[in-house]
Amino acid sequence: MSVTLTALTGTTPAIAFALFDSADNSSFAAVPGVTIAALNAVGTAVVSVGDGVIIRRYVAIATTVTGTTPSATFTAVVEKDIAARITTTDHNAKIFGREER
Repeated sequence: MSVTLTALTGTTPAIAFALFDSADNSSFAAVPGVTIAALNAVGTAVVSVGDGVIIRRYVAIATTVTGTTPSATFTAVVEKDIAARITTTDHNAKIFGREER
């Protein structure tokens, strides 16, 4: 998940993000380890999903905004990891990748 915070106003404002997923687009649960702790300045933050974590079909991003009269403008992107094509002429090379589940 990548978040670009383009504006943040208020008194001591901050915004945190968490990724949720669902198999049926109805019941959502937090994806373990995919959170961006409170950002308090304009910029970009990126977090990756750890090995072995499976993200179900539907995703949602939850925000928690704190401060006095806070306002935030941001863009959030969740992107499926697509391994780049690897070409090698070394027949002894081992190529590791992820299997889609």
